[in-house]
Amino acid sequence: MGIRSALSLLQQNRKSTPIITFHRVHEVFDHLTQPINPIEFREIIRLFNQHYRIYPLSALLKPNFSDPEALFITVDDALSEFYDFMYPVFKEFEIPVTLFVPTQSVETGTQLWNYAVAEWFLSKETPTKLLMGKKELVIGNSLEDFLHLIGVISNDPTNLEENLKLTTIPDGKLTAPMTWSQIKEVQENGITIGSHFHRHVCLPSLDIESIRSEIEVSSHLLNKNLGSKPKFFAFPMGAFDQLAINCMDEIKAIGFSTENRRVNLPLDTFGSIPRFNISDRSYEEIDLRIFGFHNLVRR
Repeated sequence: MGIRSALSLLQQNRKSTPIITFHRVHEVFDHLTQPINPIEFREIIRLFNQHYRIYPLSALLKPNFSDPEALFITVDDALSEFYDFMYPVFKEFEIPVTLFVPTQSVETGTQLWNYAVAEWFLSKETPTKLLMGKKELVIGNSLEDFLHLIGVISNDPTNLEENLKLTTIPDGKLTAPMTWSQIKEVQENGITIGSHFHRHVCLPSLDIESIRSEIEVSSHLLNKNLGSKPKFFAFPMGAFDQLAINCMDEIKAIGFSTENRRVNLPLDTFGSIPRFNISDRSYEEIDLRIFGFHNLVRR
């Protein structure tokens, strides 16, 4: 497919609106978290900026908002590489972006737990046996093994801390979080800050009181450090259930999932708005089918 065909596909897909989320952009690649190379990331943003009108998420709150050329961009996890590699590009192109912050990681200055597990996974001998509660897991070295391990840990929040002791590196440096001062700086320069909840655990594994606690602790820390409570929440792992939606309704907030589908505007629901995840691996899986950008970026 050439550039003309790719752009034609881009135009045909404008019957609904894409909301994009990024996680990692880094010069060092790993097959688990699959960061986008910084050079390719800049090219993706340049193309988005050239072919779409990029709006802040606040535009979604307008009752009659509609624009066939609209695009929304979000970033999850508040890693230091956002500050190092992504923020300068957004600033260069004057792109409005929402950054979703998992507050425990930032408050303690420690790796987000799933990235700590990834670093352990990359360093371990294989196969490895782990005893988690009463379950013995035999972990290989494939992406599927890693995702299975993440699922086992995230779906057992009562044993989260205990399980993580088995799968962390004390001084891991793979994916450090941003500091509060860095988050404050990007906020003052136009980046909208949302909540990625507090512990970044899988919400369907929690009861409603635990979800409420995640929201309350995260909102308190964001208000304490940045001066305002969040209106936008991104569900950890993109996962949610009706309890999570109910909690969003209780505080009149907007929740964002990761379902790799577009959203119809104007919005008819605010409890769970789908987003596309863009990683290095997702070019062939998503971008060609949805945007036609695979050949544009890697031509």
